[in-house]
Amino acid sequence: MSDIFHERFTELMDKKGWNQDVGALKFGVSRVSISKYMGKGKDRSLPGYDLLIKIANTFNVSVDYMLGRTDEPFELYKSENGQSLEEEKSLSDFMVQAEMMLHENANIEDAVLKNILRYMKFTFEEKMNEKKNNINT
Repeated sequence: MSDIFHERFTELMDKKGWNQDVGALKFGVSRVSISKYMGKGKDRSLPGYDLLIKIANTFNVSVDYMLGRTDEPFELYKSENGQSLEEEKSLSDFMVQAEMMLHENANIEDAVLKNILRYMKFTFEEKMNEKKNNINT
């Protein structure tokens, strides 16, 4: 397994000043998973596809950069829904912050939490689309 992902993940965590506990909270995984993504110990692993995208967006780099397919961390692209990396990063940051705030309230059931997050994501995407339409007209 290539060490490039582990090296870059560790470097980006360090640049943010995040320890494994903070990384676990930001990405919604266990501290052990973060340790494995950082390549610590013999049980190294790579995140799944969805989490890999979330990691790249959170660090404002491309997935190709994280996987070592390019040495350019900031490749401009458009996603399937036409959002730029900056817009997707804004959405990702917003959702991570919202999820952290909602998880702090232990009285919210998981199903309710998922519905709240789904609604917030939908509302945010609608606002981004309105903004884009206003710029294009």
